[in-house]
Amino acid sequence: MRIAPVVCVPLLFATLALSDDVYETYSKDKLVGSETASRPEPNAVLKSRTELSVEGIHVTFVQEGKLDATGRRLVSYACDIQAPQGPARVRAKLGESGWVLDAGTGGDAPPMATKSFPEGASTIVLDNNLASHLDLLCRDLVFAGSEAASYTALVPQVLASVPLQAKKVESSGESIRYRLDAANVLIELNCRKGDGALLDAAVPIQSARYVRKGYTPQAPKAASAPADARERTTVVKGPTGELPAVLTVPKSDKAVPAVLMLSGSGPNDRDETIGPNKPFRDLALGLADAGIATLRFDKRTVSLKDPSKASTIHDEYVVDALEAMRPVLALLT
Repeated sequence: MRIAPVVCVPLLFATLALSDDVYETYSKDKLVGSETASRPEPNAVLKSRTELSVEGIHVTFVQEGKLDATGRRLVSYACDIQAPQGPARVRAKLGESGWVLDAGTGGDAPPMATKSFPEGASTIVLDNNLASHLDLLCRDLVFAGSEAASYTALVPQVLASVPLQAKKVESSGESIRYRLDAANVLIELNCRKGDGALLDAAVPIQSARYVRKGYTPQAPKAASAPADARERTTVVKGPTGELPAVLTVPKSDKAVPAVLMLSGSGPNDRDETIGPNKPFRDLALGLADAGIATLRFDKRTVSLKDPSKASTIHDEYVVDALEAMRPVLALLT
């Protein structure tokens, strides 16, 4: 998740053990760095060191944070950053009047900027360069057994808060998968069952992947043919590339009315999947029973793999919707 303008890298981390864990960071399938983190018991100090080299630029992050009694939330956090443009330091601390975030040039120098935020039950600290923070989020989701959850994420590097939505999309084998929408940036998480430790993560818009050392990510499942004979897979050929889609057509010898289905805000697939539920597919089949055809397709925030093709809300909805209308209009003629 890249919100801060410093370096384009998110995060990974895993077990509750006192020993160090190592997480490897990949950019476009190339290894660019790693994080070594030691996660102590609740109410103790979380420490980590991250080394990254992206396009010849080397950056080091040294973190120290205090965990609360659950061991899944930070109550204070400081990170020293060494980069070519000079040292920097960011902090976040929960006090009696709420959260205070500050940023400066590092060392003993006073902060150059400070900002306050109210305390909330859903507020978390999420430094987008540190694996351990995503791990804490994974553990929180798995512990709560959440199908969907909303957070307010405090991002110290930009002294800002962003809304974060999490949806459970799959549970199988040893892992549980979640899809995050953080300020319209899609993050895919693969969390271990039991303790919730993060196994791997992907940020498609950055062509980035983060893998716990020793874990082998599973290859993506091949798309399967729809079970209902009235459905057939197709694509919407938008300007960013082909978006996977499903056309559902009732049995009829004549032209039929048709509906184009558009997902809500944030990264959503063609079915608006949330956990085991696929409400758009249910609607499509119900409309087919009533003699109405439908087309539903993945939003580009789900399918987009090339960060150079980032889009505006107008592109994401209007441009792709107009392109998707072509096969819909063909059903009406």
